[in-house]
Amino acid sequence: MKHIQGTITELDLEDSELEETVPSIPADPSIKNFSFANVDGKVYYRENSVMNLMELPALTTERVLGMIELRNLTQLLLQCQMEDGSDAEVAMLQKELNTQYDRFTAQYGLISSNANRRAFSQDSSYCLLASLELVDEEGS
Repeated sequence: MKHIQGTITELDLEDSELEETVPSIPADPSIKNFSFANVDGKVYYRENSVMNLMELPALTTERVLGMIELRNLTQLLLQCQMEDGSDAEVAMLQKELNTQYDRFTAQYGLISSNANRRAFSQDSSYCLLASLELVDEEGS
């Protein structure tokens, strides 16, 4: 240790380098905290009072937008059932959810697949979406 020599030079950072500029907008009260949102075709993530624009690869953005739609339909269906919606309303929402789910999985695979889980696991409703699937031991 006696023979180790060195100097420490301090790096001067400008204020603009210290501030990370993530485009954000005020939080939409209809979006749950720690959830993704589709704002004009762009993915935002709500954290407390702001929604930050997510810089995602194009394919990941498509996956997340698809899962946002599935999440919103699932929540709408649950709300309809809890508020004693008619059998016709429930059936219509179930059919719409099934159609969207089939379209999503045909293009991106199961919600519980690794790629989809990585893309959407930050969302507070990911477990709700994953519970829509009955996956056997072989993952299908």
